Amino acid sequence: MKWGANILSYQRSEIIFLVCVVLTAALAAAWIAQAVFDFFPNSADEYAYLFQAQTYLQGRLWNPEHPLREFFETYHIIHGDGKNFSKYPPVWPLTLSAGMLLKLPAWAVNPLIGAGSLVLVYSAARYRYGRYAAVIAVLALLFCPFFLFNSASYFSHTVCSFLILGFCVFMLRYERGFKIQNAVAAGVMLGLAFQTRYFTAALAGMAFLMYCLALRPEGWRKGFLGITIGFLPLFFSFLVYNQVMTGNPLLTPFQFYDQYDRIGFFKDWPYPHTFLRGMTETGIKWSYLSRWTGYAVGYLYLFALAGLVFKKKWHFSDLFFLTLIVGHAFHWASGTNQYGPRYYYEGFPFAVMTVAGFFFGKDGSFFQGRTGRVLRIAGAAFFFAGVILAALKIPTNATIVKSNVQHRQDPYHQAGKQGLENAVVLIQDSGTEPGRQTRDAEGLIREMPRRDFLRNDVDFKNEVLYALDLGQANIKLMRYYKDRKFYFYSRDEGLFARGATSLPAGREKRIVQSSQIRVQG
Repeated sequence: MKWGANILSYQRSEIIFLVCVVLTAALAAAWIAQAVFDFFPNSADEYAYLFQAQTYLQGRLWNPEHPLREFFETYHIIHGDGKNFSKYPPVWPLTLSAGMLLKLPAWAVNPLIGAGSLVLVYSAARYRYGRYAAVIAVLALLFCPFFLFNSASYFSHTVCSFLILGFCVFMLRYERGFKIQNAVAAGVMLGLAFQTRYFTAALAGMAFLMYCLALRPEGWRKGFLGITIGFLPLFFSFLVYNQVMTGNPLLTPFQFYDQYDRIGFFKDWPYPHTFLRGMTETGIKWSYLSRWTGYAVGYLYLFALAGLVFKKKWHFSDLFFLTLIVGHAFHWASGTNQYGPRYYYEGFPFAVMTVAGFFFGKDGSFFQGRTGRVLRIAGAAFFFAGVILAALKIPTNATIVKSNVQHRQDPYHQAGKQGLENAVVLIQDSGTEPGRQTRDAEGLIREMPRRDFLRNDVDFKNEVLYALDLGQANIKLMRYYKDRKFYFYSRDEGLFARGATSLPAGREKRIVQSSQIRVQG
């Protein structure tokens, strides 16, 4: 039987299992998107993805710049040279816009992709380790809050994970029959992942390259050629996109937005990234990983990988999670508001597959003798205990995240309660700025910098516009929007001030904190 037919010809029980898993995952993530996230883009990154998706839906790559841009400059949105667009690569915003064209709400796209990725996890794990290990890997992800909450978000990690899993499945297919079309398809998946998250895809490619150079698997040169053929057209389109957006094929919008957002250690920035900081951030991310996954998977992964390397039975899919951990030690960013260490998300399904395969797979050569059997039983028990603990933490995670989301939506809730129409809300100093925010034990940031509150639509035509309070310069904005009422929104010592007032035309009047919102004519 051909491998392609074998991997796709599941037994009826497997098909029923996968249908149940996909439906459960999609519904669980959709519930989190509604009941916990309130369909709100909880981080500036998520808003930027939606902003660019809405831009694409308008049939354009960028929007006209607002003539008073200084009032509307928010994070991750490029303002300049008459253009207004997101700094992020195009594949995830395009995916969002495609979903919306199909009449899907934006919040539903990631839950569907996340659920679909479980099919790819099952396919890859089934081929490498057998059906039993594949079932365990899928169920471990299904009950993991790290997987579910990110699948419910607007982050790009879910689609990037799906694409890299696709890369893995096609390469596993190639390794069975050495048909170059499978390697080409894998290259396409890697190219799409690269145009979703550059660094993550590069680290996946690095894991594959290390696998080829270290173990020299049969047919690796032909496979590498096929990957290159599939990858290069997408890489060239990436260069064209850069040229159109920034005027330089080698300058990404990401770099154009912030030249300091780069890989490596440096001190030429207000928040320098040193080796010590990289190690500290890695430790912090590991603690988040433990808290969001039940503690077991991370440690068991390191144990399993060591065993696989020792016996020279490792695969590039086993190495990918480690390359993410090491690679992001060189990246200054912490991930800001997140649901577990999101920069590790794409590698997490691979870590789960490695652990499930090592302890529950068809290859029992790792656990010979009495000591080996004891280690296998202990590892399996630790794994199941971690899965159960992670599942039991879902309600707690939901409560914590929901409180965070509600807190960060306060100005929009206040505007809604007051029934503001045809208004501009001026955001005063929020008391927190990037680099000075504090993360809680779950990795969440409660306070938002004031620029993060500027969640306007791409044409600045929303019923309530949010703008920066720039003091006496506000008069320019008031004259530009002379038919709108103006309000202030402020926080005092980290607490939201429930106070807002309209401004008489041509005048600016600051308000004091009040217990209720009031409007003055």
